[in-house]
Amino acid sequence: LLSRPLGTGVVLAADMRGLAPAAWVEATLEAMQRPNAIGERLATLDAVHAMTDVTGFGLAGHLAGLLDRAELVASLERHAIPLLPGAATLFSEGLRSTAHPANRTAFTSRLRGASDADCAWLFDPQTAGGLLLAVDPAEEARVHAVFAQAGEHAPARIGQLRAGPHAGAIEVVEG
Repeated sequence: LLSRPLGTGVVLAADMRGLAPAAWVEATLEAMQRPNAIGERLATLDAVHAMTDVTGFGLAGHLAGLLDRAELVASLERHAIPLLPGAATLFSEGLRSTAHPANRTAFTSRLRGASDADCAWLFDPQTAGGLLLAVDPAEEARVHAVFAQAGEHAPARIGQLRAGPHAGAIEVVEG
């Protein structure tokens, strides 16, 4: 599960170049200002097996860190990945944050089935990003209830973890 849309890196990079409409920047700043205080509540749930914030290493980097300890494969559904307003447009125009190339270099070897378009969101560094949660699928409703009780937006189900060959790999699938 992912608690917040991706795209702060690309929207802020566009803003610095004068290429982002005010509405996109405002939505990004609003998302960045929301605290991740819910992490404290989630940490007490048996249903949550692992949790990290998604920040400068982007989704791929932080997911790779979780996979290193679990010896699992992550399958991400490309159409389930939530993006901030304007992020998809900026990615499609080829805009990237200055930290994107370093993330790509560091984590490309972990990817399977990712297109260039997928790499845009996989390696986008996040500022004040959301939480990435490994949750028991049978207990997902309990996690959603905690978000609702805290007045937070429901997290997006972006994929699954499984045992298999190529432990530590991040697969991008249609879903």
